[in-house]
Amino acid sequence: MIEFNILRTNRNGAEIARWLEEADADIIYTLESRPLADELSALSKVYPYRAGCGVLVSACDMMVMSKFPLDRAQFGSMGRLYHNRFFQAAISVNGTPLTIVAMHLAKPYFDVHQSKELRSAAARLKKIEGPIIVAGDFNSSLLSPDIQSFLMQTGLRSYWDEPRTWPVNAPALGLPIDHIFVRSPAYIERLDRIEDNMGSNHYGLEAEVSLPSLADSGISRPANSQ
Repeated sequence: MIEFNILRTNRNGAEIARWLEEADADIIYTLESRPLADELSALSKVYPYRAGCGVLVSACDMMVMSKFPLDRAQFGSMGRLYHNRFFQAAISVNGTPLTIVAMHLAKPYFDVHQSKELRSAAARLKKIEGPIIVAGDFNSSLLSPDIQSFLMQTGLRSYWDEPRTWPVNAPALGLPIDHIFVRSPAYIERLDRIEDNMGSNHYGLEAEVSLPSLADSGISRPANSQ
């Protein structure tokens, strides 16, 4: 899967779209997706299932593209500052149910908005059964007490070595503020930074996530989308 905040003012939408097509991922989360608005027809040939940018919501901000049908897909808001920056859907991977979630949080210095957003998201995720993949721009690193609390409440895990994703002009000194988290039995096998930021102020992430079969994992019913 791929997670990439591409920056709403990015002029390289066509380049990013071609790269996404060639990446041939199973699931893609793009944030601030307006630069891809003119590329949706071509992208849909590779990723036939989409939410965002005219599907479920008109805004071309958060967008999820998938090779798997998106069941019970819904957008929501985690707070008052931004709308529709929480997305949730259920998919089936070779018969195994999986919930996918995309999030884009407020910056931590915007009063207490980020803390409230994380509490709202945690309350939703705790209602979901089975494996989950959560990814997006959290605007905070794992060192944040609020992020640590969020992970503990939801049972999510990070990769052991998270790449720094921001700022792009000082990656060696930057922070990993874009994340891909999973809840067991999903497991992150590999997590890499997309080395070309293609005009964004973030580096994207590319992950390989394993998901055991129903028989191996003991999962007995589809993921809940409450």
